[in-house]
Amino acid sequence: MPLRLFAAILLTLLTLTTPASATRSAEASRSAEAPQPLIGRDFPDADLLQVDSTYYAYSTNSSYDGRLLNIPIAHASSITGPWTVDGVDALPTLPAWVAFDQPSGTYRVWAPDVSQRADGVYLMYYTAKHTSGIQCIGAATSDTPTGPFTPVGVEPLICNAFDHGNIDPASLVVDGRRYLVYKDDANSAGQPASVWIHETAPNGINWIGERHKLLTADPAGDERTVLDAPVIVRRDNRFVLFYSADAWDANYHVKYAVGTTLTAPFAKQGTVIDNTTWPDAIRNPGGQDVTGNHLAFHALTPGGRGLHVTGLTWRNGVPVLTNAPIVANGTYQLTALHSGKALDGVVQRTPTTSPTQRWTFTRQSDDSYRITNEASQLALTCAAQPISQTAWTGRDNQRWYVDPDRAGTHRITCKFTANALDVAWASTADNAEVITWPQHDAANQRWHLG
Repeated sequence: MPLRLFAAILLTLLTLTTPASATRSAEASRSAEAPQPLIGRDFPDADLLQVDSTYYAYSTNSSYDGRLLNIPIAHASSITGPWTVDGVDALPTLPAWVAFDQPSGTYRVWAPDVSQRADGVYLMYYTAKHTSGIQCIGAATSDTPTGPFTPVGVEPLICNAFDHGNIDPASLVVDGRRYLVYKDDANSAGQPASVWIHETAPNGINWIGERHKLLTADPAGDERTVLDAPVIVRRDNRFVLFYSADAWDANYHVKYAVGTTLTAPFAKQGTVIDNTTWPDAIRNPGGQDVTGNHLAFHALTPGGRGLHVTGLTWRNGVPVLTNAPIVANGTYQLTALHSGKALDGVVQRTPTTSPTQRWTFTRQSDDSYRITNEASQLALTCAAQPISQTAWTGRDNQRWYVDPDRAGTHRITCKFTANALDVAWASTADNAEVITWPQHDAANQRWHLG
C-alpha cells in the first residue's frame, strides 16, 4: 500500500581497534534508534496520502471505542507525527457484493489505497469479502480525502475466482497514465501469489488493454507463498516494487524488486527491513507504503499492528533506511552466505585466521567504505573482473556501500558500477573467483561480517 518524503539522521561512528584474530560479529552493525510507533493501536496496512499540508492515513478494518470501522482514518501535519486517529469510518457503507465474515466479525475490508485523480476526485481502492467467499477489490470515490467514500458500481472492480481472489490494490500514475497494481490471493489456497499491473482509464475504474504479471512468490525461499502490499515507485530510469513476504504474524518482512518496464517481469533484489534490522524493537514489519523519502510500515505493538515511519534514501539504486544500523569501523572477516567461505584476496576459501581473510572497513564522508586487506594493505577495487586489490586513491571504484540485507547479512556494492560483491556462478568451491555483478536476490551476494 503506497507513500512519499525525506529525513536524515546524523550517526557518529565509533572507531574500534582489535587484534586481527578477534571475532567481531556481534559488533558488525552499530544499532541506530528504531522508529517508534506513531500509531500504537491496531492500524495495519496503512496507505498515506498528502493533501496540501496535511497527511492522511487509511488502514485495514479495525475497532475504535468498541465500534468496527471498515476504513479507519488518521491525520497529521507531519509525516512523522503526531498522528491523530479520527475515530470515523472513511467507508461507512459497503456495496451489496460484500459479505459479513463470521469468524473475524468483520467484512474483511483490507488494505485501502487513496489517491487524487486529475479531475480532483479522491479515488479509494479497497478489498472486501465477496458473497462468493473470496476477497475482491472495489472502488469508491469522495470529494474530500476524509470521505465518506461512496462505492462505485454494483460489482467489484476485479474479482477473479481463478486467482483465488484479488487483494492489496495500489494506484500508480506514470507520465499521466494511471495503473492499478494488485496481487492475486493464491497463497490463501497454498499456491504462490503473484503481483499484477493493469492500466486504467483516467477515472481509475475502466480497464485499458490486458494485465501483466510482474512477480511471483518463491515458495522454496523466505517468501514462502506470500507477496503482499505491492507498491511501485519510479526511480531514475527504472521502477522499484516494494512488497511484503512470508506470513504477516511470523517473519513478515519488506523486500524489493526492480524493472525497466511495467509490462515485463521484475527482478527480485533484496530485503529492506526484517526482524533482524532492529531485533529488540521491530517485529514482523510489512504492509508498507512509500511517500517521497519515507517508508511507512506496520509492526507488532502491544496494541496491534501499529504504524511506523522511517526515512528512505537510495545508494547505487538500493533503497536504504536512513536510520538503519550501520557497519562500525573495524576489521572483519567476510563470509558468503551461500558457501560459508571467506573472501581471501580475490577468491573465496575455507575460513582461517589468515590476515589475507581480514578486511578493515573505514567509513568515508560519502557513507561509502574503504575496504583494506590486512595482509597487503591494499584497497578492494572493482576496476575489472575479478575484483582486485590496489593502492588507495579514493576513486569511486575503491568505494563500497555496505547495507544491511536480511537475516543479519550485508550487501556490498561498488560505488563506481553499482554492482554487488558476488561469488562467481554461486560456486561453493575453494578458490572460486569473487567478482562484481548486477544486484539480484541471491545468497552469493550476501555477506556475513564477523
